[in-house]
Amino acid sequence: MLQLNQNRWTFFHLLCRCPLDKSVADCPLNKRRKETVLDNYFFATKEASENEIDQVLEYHCRCFKERRNERLFKKKHSV
Repeated sequence: MLQLNQNRWTFFHLLCRCPLDKSVADCPLNKRRKETVLDNYFFATKEASENEIDQVLEYHCRCFKERRNERLFKKKHSV
């Protein structure tokens, strides 16, 4: 059985779905999501290079923080 490290599991889950419901237009996984059918996500994860995974995870962390802060700012100022 294939052993996946934590980064690959995170990549796999991000490939399946953006945790913020809708990905932004420049998300690096949008192209992969369009090209890869759900049944092949595991294979796509296995074939992704460590460099691609690292870039996607760095992007995701930055994007998540920015979007979370935007939501918190909107919530705070709408009260």
